[in-house]
Formats: sequence, structure tokens, C-alpha cells
Amino acid sequence: MSNQQIYLSRPLLGDEEVEAVKKVLESKYLTEGAQTREFEKRFAEYVGVRHGIATTSCTTGIEVALRAANIGPGDEVIVPDFTFPATALAVMGLGATPVLTDISPSRFVLDVEHIESAVTEKTKCILCVSNLGFPLDYEPIMELAKEHEITVIEDAACSTGTIYNGRKVGSTIDAAVFSFHARKVMTTGEGGMVCTDDDDFAQRCREVKNFGVTKTEMGRQTFERWGTNMKMSNIAAAIGIVQLGRLEKIIEERSKRAETYDSMLQGTSGLELIHLTDNIRYNYYCYPLLIGSEPRDRILKSLRQTGIESQIWSYALHRQPYFRSLCGEDKSSDQLFPNATRAFECGLQLPLHHELTLEQQQYVCNTLLDLLG
Repeated sequence: MSNQQIYLSRPLLGDEEVEAVKKVLESKYLTEGAQTREFEKRFAEYVGVRHGIATTSCTTGIEVALRAANIGPGDEVIVPDFTFPATALAVMGLGATPVLTDISPSRFVLDVEHIESAVTEKTKCILCVSNLGFPLDYEPIMELAKEHEITVIEDAACSTGTIYNGRKVGSTIDAAVFSFHARKVMTTGEGGMVCTDDDDFAQRCREVKNFGVTKTEMGRQTFERWGTNMKMSNIAAAIGIVQLGRLEKIIEERSKRAETYDSMLQGTSGLELIHLTDNIRYNYYCYPLLIGSEPRDRILKSLRQTGIESQIWSYALHRQPYFRSLCGEDKSSDQLFPNATRAFECGLQLPLHHELTLEQQQYVCNTLLDLLG
């Protein structure tokens, strides 16, 4: 077993995806077209919203959504300190200022208390992140946003299929953006989707991702706003349609393996397992845990040396050189972001996917337990 590579994540792909791509290639119509529109429709229906706008990635989808919300220079956007850098980079790319805030200590996402302390007269948007697929407590956040007339956009990159209080992530806020990167629970290779119930917002998103085109008549296009090319191809969308049909099965298989990990690791000294409340159907984007008694990076390095691919959770942006200026000269201390710092220093992902065997899970757990001593 020690010579075998155990991958962190593997996409569930098969003959259906191959046939779907083959049909697109045979059609000779490869760019955004009928398959993309069908994927947008089906994904929006799955989430429970009126509109899906497919993009080249979640990052470009966030930019599309921010532009549709008219975010620009001089505006402040509240962003969790604990996130992948792309979240804040999308804000900075528009000339707006990310305002970093700490996260909840239990669910590792923005909560209303941290958001409220960061709101100023310049705040135009709250850019939430459902880290690792964990949902936010949406109702108080939306109430606060309504009070201050602030747009709420969710970076839901990891959250496809997660359900909170009986509703899919993405169905209860102004807009959510999902990722279909190869490591996500469903994939198109690369790709993203903006979801919203707001008709005008959706139309602005479609214009932004298509060069600013507002109408087309007799093959002649009219350009009335800034835009660029962020369209999803028919090839990617064809894969997405098949993947969406597999999604519930994928989540089921991941959940079974997560339960196996729970049974093997429960009560282990030095480990903190993540237990979510009963009102959450987690999509198991990953199997996350916290290393409490040993340096996480030592454990991570040792696991990889034994052929077990593992990973940190995400990043504390205040620790990254490019983002330190956002904290100010006197605000670079971990004390400002204790929960984000803990998640960054202690979070670990174990392998989780449909190909993972019971024997492999036993090997992962036994190796981890040996490392913890």
C-alpha cells in the first residue's frame, strides 16, 4: 500500500461525458451555444433560482457578478480573511478595496458579527465565501445587507449541492458563483456559474461576459457597456450537463466515505473533526479536520511522503505578502484574525472521492494516527 498513490480528489467521469463531447465536436459548433444555454437552465433549476450565467471559471464569474453590481474604484467590499486569494483579487481587479474580516470559529465562514463591524459608508458589497462547502447563516446577513442597502454575493466555489435549512446554497442571496474546476464535486474541467433570481442583474451579467453586447439584430451587435469574453464553450457545458445528472450520486458516495472516516477517527487525541448541524446537507467537497497537538505542516509533509495526497484548507490572506497592505502597517498581527489564522495553520484535507477504497481509507487513518503518536 505504501507504494500506491492515494489521490486527494478524482472527478467521476465516464462514457456519457465522452459521448456528450463527441456530439459537440461532430456538430462543429464549439463556442457558447445550445449546450451552454441548456446547462445554464438545468443548473439554475437545480439550485432553485431563475437564472444561471455560465462563465469560464468561478473567478471570472465573481468578476462578472461584481461588475453587474456596479462595483468599482472607491467602493469597499467585505471579504473574509480566510479564502483562496482569487476572491479578493477579483475585487482588486475592479479597483475596489477588499475589507478583510475574521470568520466564524465553528463553521469557518463570515458571520454577521464580523460583517457588521466592517461596514462603513463606502461598503457596497459583502462577498461571502462558503469555505470548503460549509454554508453561511444567510438570514441575518441578508437582513443586515438590506438595512444598509448592500449587495450580497457568495463565492460558492466549493458548495454545489450543499443544502441549508432545506434550500440549496445559492438560492437565498442576491447572487452566488459556483466553480466546476476539476477538484470540485462536479466538473467541466474549468468553468463557473453565476446564479441569481434578479432579472436585471442576470442581464447585466450576460452582457459583461459577452463583450458588453446588449442586443443583436440581423447579425449586427450593439455594445452599450464594458465587457469581455468570459463565455463557457459548448464542450465544457456538455460535460456539465452530464455531471449535473451525476451530482446526487457523487455526493452520496462522498458522504459514505466521510462516514467511514468519522468512525475511524472519532475520539482521536490531537484531531478535531468537523461536525455540522442537522439542518445542513453537506456536499463533502472534502474531508476536513483540524490538527491540534502537532504542527500541521509536519503531518502534511509526512502524509505526502507516504503517497497520501493531502492539502491545507485555504489561505489567511493577511499572511500573504500581496495582501498585507490591506491590513495597514499596524494591522498585520494574527490577533486581528484569530479564527482565520487557526484555520490556515491547523486545517487539513484527507483524500475523498468515489474511487477511494476501504483499504485505502484504513491506510490513511492508520498512517495519520501513527504520525500523531
